[in-house]
Amino acid sequence: MVLGLVWVGWWKCRQQADPLARLQQSLERAPAWNEKPFAPADGAQLTLTPPAFVWLPVSEHPGPYLLEVSRNEDFSGLNQLSAPDGSGGGSTSEAGWRVDVPISAWVPTHPLAEGRWFWRVGLNCPDGRIAWSRTRQFTIAPNAKAWPLPDVSLLRDRIRPDRPRLLFSPEAIPKLRASVPYTMEDQYERLWMDAQRAVGEPLPEEPPPVQAEGPARDAEFAKIFRATRPPMDAMETCALAYLLTGQKPFGLEAKRRILHFFRWDPEGSTALTHNPEPAMWMMQRGVRAYDWTWDLFSPEERRQVEQVMKRRAEQFFHRLRSLPFESRPFHSHAARDLAFLGEACLAFFHEWPEAPDWLHYVLTLFWSVYPAWAAEDGGWNEGPTYWTAYMGFALPFALALRNAAGANLLEKPFFQNTVYYKLYANPPYARHSPFGDAQEYPPDPDSGEIMYAFSTLLRNPYARWYAEVIRSGPGRGPLGFLLYDPELPAKPPSDLPQARYFPGVGLVAMHTDLANPKENIYLLFRSSPLGAISHAHADQNAFAIEAFGQALAIASGYYPYFNSPHHHQWTRQTRAANSITLEGGQGQTVHSIAGAGRIRTFAGTPQYDYALGDASTAYGKQVRRFYRHVLHVRPGVFVIVDELAAPKPTRFEWRLHTLEKMQISPEKRQVLVRRGQAQMEIAFLSPTPLEFRQTDRFTPPPENAAPNQWHLTVANVNKEKEVFFFTVLRPFRRGQTLPALEPLWEGSLVGAAWTQDGIRHEVLFDPRGIRRPDLAGLPSGCRLLALQRKGDQTTLWMPPPSSERP
Repeated sequence: MVLGLVWVGWWKCRQQADPLARLQQSLERAPAWNEKPFAPADGAQLTLTPPAFVWLPVSEHPGPYLLEVSRNEDFSGLNQLSAPDGSGGGSTSEAGWRVDVPISAWVPTHPLAEGRWFWRVGLNCPDGRIAWSRTRQFTIAPNAKAWPLPDVSLLRDRIRPDRPRLLFSPEAIPKLRASVPYTMEDQYERLWMDAQRAVGEPLPEEPPPVQAEGPARDAEFAKIFRATRPPMDAMETCALAYLLTGQKPFGLEAKRRILHFFRWDPEGSTALTHNPEPAMWMMQRGVRAYDWTWDLFSPEERRQVEQVMKRRAEQFFHRLRSLPFESRPFHSHAARDLAFLGEACLAFFHEWPEAPDWLHYVLTLFWSVYPAWAAEDGGWNEGPTYWTAYMGFALPFALALRNAAGANLLEKPFFQNTVYYKLYANPPYARHSPFGDAQEYPPDPDSGEIMYAFSTLLRNPYARWYAEVIRSGPGRGPLGFLLYDPELPAKPPSDLPQARYFPGVGLVAMHTDLANPKENIYLLFRSSPLGAISHAHADQNAFAIEAFGQALAIASGYYPYFNSPHHHQWTRQTRAANSITLEGGQGQTVHSIAGAGRIRTFAGTPQYDYALGDASTAYGKQVRRFYRHVLHVRPGVFVIVDELAAPKPTRFEWRLHTLEKMQISPEKRQVLVRRGQAQMEIAFLSPTPLEFRQTDRFTPPPENAAPNQWHLTVANVNKEKEVFFFTVLRPFRRGQTLPALEPLWEGSLVGAAWTQDGIRHEVLFDPRGIRRPDLAGLPSGCRLLALQRKGDQTTLWMPPPSSERP
């Protein structure tokens, strides 16, 4: 033992003394919670070429990093590229290449050929040696799609010097002015009226510095951005009206606002580092408005405005680099900076010497680590409301980039798939928007307008159906006028699978009839590997249910403003979700990726959908096991089985939230939920003695005096280390008679049976394990699903159809 301690001490001293060993250790350290790991991962199979290379930053070394990518494991025969963007070095060689990179990410400007590749990253030691990471390998699939990074050195000739440059081209303006008053009459008239109302309005003064601390500081931030956003929105509205109508008063109003807001001190109370909301909003709206009204400014006015715009753009760049975003992209506001800085670089590509380098950095981030809250499947960890907002930030840049430089950001798999997240997780007729901040709101016209834009850009008829159901039309913003396309047909999602899993964010959606707003019954289930960071909540293994156009099991609480007492102490907490808490409302880790869950299993068939969520680690050391099995027996019966274990005896609290008071029958162990013509019966079938409690109180109440909601807690009466809940949730219409539900109890086995449309359904669970029944004796008209327990694992087992039984 002493010898072992001496060896460990000697090895640590050697690492500290040897710069090579120290740098190798830094390169191969475990990533922190907010850091992206090495990508492409060792052994990755890739369908997109080239890959984006990302590695862990080494803060104690000034760089540059040495990146080697090779066909050969010994990295022989490499071509040296002369520029970090891959330009200037010709096309990459067949054998591979070495490139010096100033940051911890790099994307080639040429596709990689199919087959196996090796890569590593290194740093120069003071003594001339190179500290290399370990070698990783990846494989490019034969049919991989080519999506190289745009070569910024080639964009100077593509980005035109005249204006407008952002979104609209000079030759398109006469055509739009001649057509939109007739083809988009409603949107055109509303834009005109919006701009007319804005002319001459008083404008807010530059806000004072924010002095408060804690929640009061957040309240002050909210007050300022609510006062400054609308007049900044009108800055863009008036500029767009000038562009499309040619009416000079609208252009002069936009100019008045631009001169007003860009007199505010970029180092003062609206500096990005002090009060980011007005700083970001000013640039988002102001850069476009200035580009579209540039001809109305004098040379001196241009100098004054552009000087401030450049300084604010520089602040975006410095915030991104200081994180650094390429390795630590889990920053909500900085994710907006990408698009705003990108638009500014396009608008001033020829005027600002830094613009090409800044644009290259922005493109590298978009092509590599954006978005951090999602994966290729298109989900969004911050919830549907924030999805709408952030797609509203990203899409204008994507379209401006395509129109100005010919590069298509939307070829990224995330953008190709993300409309399905909105479609399944937040259909256009939804009554609320789980899971994440502002989940109390239904999808709004902005959601429809974003889906309309996606439908045109991706030629996606399901996204167009979404926009038509919500009746948003294309909208009266710049995307609406640019992407109006009445020829694209809408297609209801009736031919799509009625359940979908988004593994990147741990979300499962189970629908009975997604295309039918009046008849659909659907359940959303979340257990996210990204946990409760940013605008996400401590709601792993939570569910929500809507049926027949009504919300029956809701994600509760409100979002008066970020970090308000109600938001932080209720809405973010596990007790606000349809999940499990421990005695006294103790829940999962809040505002941290430590409060993560995961979906272990997902299956979807014409007869049933099944998901197994694991939130065992989300509670820290308070819980040893929390598996939640969600079984959807089509059409519209949900069986939820919760397996719970804690280090010491406790009361486990099964929570449900609704918009109206529930009818509780403790003696029957049943709860009835009502909302309009929709109802839901919940039966608790586990043998554990249970206590039912209901309240309509928030602690603390919402600051915006929002309506009450109702909160049910069902807990085991006696404290125990291990408990399981077996619940059957059956939505139905008022006046409809449900089939009789037959409890099945035999020893420790618990189950439920019912007959629907001539088919008997049985669902069984036994914490001690189930012996598979004799298939020959199973009636041909019976569908049996068993949750099979073996050791610490539980899986769903379903027998084959009767025609395949022995």
